[in-house]
Amino acid sequence: MSPPSALPRVLNRVTKVDALTRQDLAAYIPLTDQEYAAARAAASGPGLYDNPLAHLAAVIAATRTYAAVAEDALRTDAPDLLAVYLESIDTVSHLFIRDPRRGRQAIDRAYQDADNVLRRLAEASRPDALVIVCSDHGFYPATAAIVEDPANLAGPATAWHRPYGIVAVATAGSLVSAERPSGPPARGESGIITPLDVAPTVLHAAGLSIASDMPGRAATELLPSDVAARPVVRSAPLRYSPPAPITRADDGEARNRLRALGYVGATTTSLARQNLAESLFRRGKYGAAERELRALVEAQPRNVAAQLWLAQTLMRTGRPREAIAAYERAIALPGGARDALADAVDAAVTNGAADAAERMLRAGGTTQPYVRVARGIVADARRDARTAEREWRTALTAEPTSFDAASRLFDLLVRGGRAREALEPLERAARLAPDDARLVALAGDARLANGDAAGAERAFRRALDLAPDGDAVRLALGRAMLKQQKTAEAIATLGRAVPSLDRHVLLGAAYSTARDWPHAVEHLQQALDGGRATTDVLNGLGWAHLQLGHRRDAAALFARSLDVRPNQPEIRKLLRDLGGAFL
Repeated sequence: MSPPSALPRVLNRVTKVDALTRQDLAAYIPLTDQEYAAARAAASGPGLYDNPLAHLAAVIAATRTYAAVAEDALRTDAPDLLAVYLESIDTVSHLFIRDPRRGRQAIDRAYQDADNVLRRLAEASRPDALVIVCSDHGFYPATAAIVEDPANLAGPATAWHRPYGIVAVATAGSLVSAERPSGPPARGESGIITPLDVAPTVLHAAGLSIASDMPGRAATELLPSDVAARPVVRSAPLRYSPPAPITRADDGEARNRLRALGYVGATTTSLARQNLAESLFRRGKYGAAERELRALVEAQPRNVAAQLWLAQTLMRTGRPREAIAAYERAIALPGGARDALADAVDAAVTNGAADAAERMLRAGGTTQPYVRVARGIVADARRDARTAEREWRTALTAEPTSFDAASRLFDLLVRGGRAREALEPLERAARLAPDDARLVALAGDARLANGDAAGAERAFRRALDLAPDGDAVRLALGRAMLKQQKTAEAIATLGRAVPSLDRHVLLGAAYSTARDWPHAVEHLQQALDGGRATTDVLNGLGWAHLQLGHRRDAAALFARSLDVRPNQPEIRKLLRDLGGAFL
């Protein structure tokens, strides 16, 4: 506690777990006398976090404590910056997301409590004070095909963390007034904001400089116009000197609580570094992500998630051998094969490491669905399509929502001209897991492959609702729109995607359909410059040049297309009509 003199004031506002009544718990979930008695007993002993209701009581007490301490600080000290952490929504979601009878009530009440805390803090603040609400992640619903135990907070429960949280900004006055909060004036789309951007935004709002080594940006689009108009100032980072550790008698209890919440593992390294690494990876800052992950793996060599993120980072940076080694380390850990085996074997066979793939399969060692998927990958690499199909269908029979099995079966069937056979298993998977963005998008792919562009569009729109930064889905949605002659909508949708060769090809086709030949040339040329020298791109670009009167350019492109594939009588006729003089 700093300053130490504040400790008595803070302790006076602590709500203890044993002070909660049955009515306090019943506001979250209905419970029997026996459940309440068991929770009371657990709350007074070492098993507090092993009993879900006792754990809930601890969450309620903590939320009330945080709120009381924060409100007192605002009214007494009027600080320039107040930061409050509320764990209730996350922990209650982990504890009760799979409880079909009581989970919805408990989670709804956690949100209501958080809203009430916000109102109390806003009422205690100056009307012009900026209130920023942010979460570093969201939470998947029970229908998202997550297999890990959500209540095992010290284990793999982070699989339930949806990588999309929220950030919102409003003045305290607008939150307590009867009028609907207007918030900062709209200045267009804000794009993606990550947890790394929150601190720079707060610093800029406070009129302070941002250290040059901070990887985030000031999200000025969230701030009032006068604040947003100020130039963002970067400065040299200050040298950090860690304070001397303070040992307290209750340190052991505090550590047990953090471990129960999932923020401290079996070693002394917390999840903060892993969360930072994930944010860096999603922003394409692979070098920085690798540094964080290597430090985490060194401290926690048995952390499966860290090994997998490191493997993905190494694959993205063109180091498959190192990535395969990281995958093998993950597979050797308890529970690692389920999460890692399919991607690991895929990486091995794709990069010519057949021996590594065989070692991984032996390490998997069972007939679980994920092992079937991996066996199918090896069979497919050997061009044994029949065995691959059998393995993937067997995996889907055992686990109908397995994306690894469904996506690979779909690719195999499409390659074999049997796309219609993929519809039933993929539609079934999407029905069973309607909140799994990958499975919903895969069902869209199956519909599009079978000529149902309207049905594909519906699926892709739903998948984008679930995963707003899913650029591959955005491109597929644009393709489905083009199939339906929705050219203007397709151009708008594709324009929001991150630049890529596929995006340039699709935009080239869309602009050609709209007879916007200059933009068609621009995008198709970028696709060609990037190495996409297919006959479709060459012919499309040649045709766009021809419409603009660039006959020489068109002839050269058609000739190049014929070099790639000679059997194109229509293109050969076009070239002949243009005349060989241009070549």
